[in-house]
Amino acid sequence: MRSIFKALCGALLLALAVSPAPPPAAAGDAIQLPAPRKKSQVSLEQTLAQRRTWRSFQDKPLSLAQLSQLLWAAYGVTAKKWGLELKTVPSAGALYPLDIYAVVGAVKGIPAGVYHFQPGPHALAKLVADDKRLAAARAALGQMWAAE
Repeated sequence: MRSIFKALCGALLLALAVSPAPPPAAAGDAIQLPAPRKKSQVSLEQTLAQRRTWRSFQDKPLSLAQLSQLLWAAYGVTAKKWGLELKTVPSAGALYPLDIYAVVGAVKGIPAGVYHFQPGPHALAKLVADDKRLAAARAALGQMWAAE
């Protein structure tokens, strides 16, 4: 129990180190992501039926398009209505209280660091310039495979 508490505290400290309402990135600081695909040959039902957790990965970096697709699926904008940006996830009153951060270490074209995902412009703002994958894996209850 103590190790879980320590890990959770580590995760909280890592989150606090990068999360207090990130300032908007200057135009030159933002990394514009490629537009996500919104059509697929696989149905939602097939996707859900085939979903599994894997901890065996290829030893090659993600492409910028792959990272873009993952971030959009997690919290991307699907429509703009009533002056609101509606996203891929539900939120009571369209408040969307979450922020998404990418701890990058192996993405083609993006230097290692911690980035804040900006759903509206579909962009990344760099918050930390160092490779923090090891710290993030330790904070994630010691799941060291995540650092690779």
